[in-house]
Amino acid sequence: MKHHFIINPAAGKGTFIRSLTERIHKAANAAGIDYVIYQTTAPGDAQAYVAATVAADVACHRFYACGGDGTLCEVVNGAPVCPRAEFAAVPIGTGNDFCRNFSDRAAFLDMERQIKGAAIPIDLIKYNDRYCVNMLNVGFDCHVVERTVKFKKSKLIPSSMAYTTGVVATLLHKMHTKMHIELSDGEVIDRPLLLMSIANGQFYGGGYHSNPRAVLNDGLFDLNIIEKVSRGTFLSLIGSYKAGTHLVTAAKYITYRQATAVTLHFDEETAICADGELETATDLSVSLVPSAAAFVLPQGVTCLADGKEEADSQATEEAANAAL
Repeated sequence: MKHHFIINPAAGKGTFIRSLTERIHKAANAAGIDYVIYQTTAPGDAQAYVAATVAADVACHRFYACGGDGTLCEVVNGAPVCPRAEFAAVPIGTGNDFCRNFSDRAAFLDMERQIKGAAIPIDLIKYNDRYCVNMLNVGFDCHVVERTVKFKKSKLIPSSMAYTTGVVATLLHKMHTKMHIELSDGEVIDRPLLLMSIANGQFYGGGYHSNPRAVLNDGLFDLNIIEKVSRGTFLSLIGSYKAGTHLVTAAKYITYRQATAVTLHFDEETAICADGELETATDLSVSLVPSAAAFVLPQGVTCLADGKEEADSQATEEAANAAL
């Protein structure tokens, strides 16, 4: 197997690239593996690199997405549902929410444990002709992401606060989106809504525990369909949404479902957010592809169970980042 470390040089404002490269060389040489380090040059480059690699060589390959959730999504889209490809995440972005689904986020920054890790099958979300690893969002969240992108570039706002700052800024604008939703069981929802999340994983937005019942390999995605509410109500509920208790404390505002397929229609071109990256669409056909990708768990790491809180502390993650 050949190991490919694909680095997004823009991730995390580029602060970890040099030290990460040194750590990769040290761990890979010690392990005696066949490896290459590739730095992307533009959006879409990681996907093109992965696609070209699996097309040119019938051997097995492991691709380490060194960046944020968007980098992992792009890498997976280079060879989705490919039995010769394994995918790993090295979280050096700003949100890094996908790795929150596992027991020890710091381990994902340990190159020795990554190389010694083993792959497990995880589901993917397919939307139109692309794939999503963690979560697909429509509505309020997308407007937040649009503003978060700007705040991430600011030297005055810590990266960890960019999403929350985006939430505050978005509260000053329109807070609903007209959606026509059809679930696979025939249920139809057609009205203005605050937001909808279609989740494979439990977290997004830099730690919001939006879908606490989601499991990465259960053959289902989790839907949160949240009603249009006033700004006051929103502010009273956002704490529970971040903590992951909203399915109980705010149940009257939420339609929660598990499904394998859903279609959405919008009256106009509308922003959607896939693993933190923005796109637009008027129609979406979304389906769950079970056990579609082989995802590498660093040595000793396990998946979080349904409804479990994060198993590691923020201090542990910060210590791992400092080590880079």
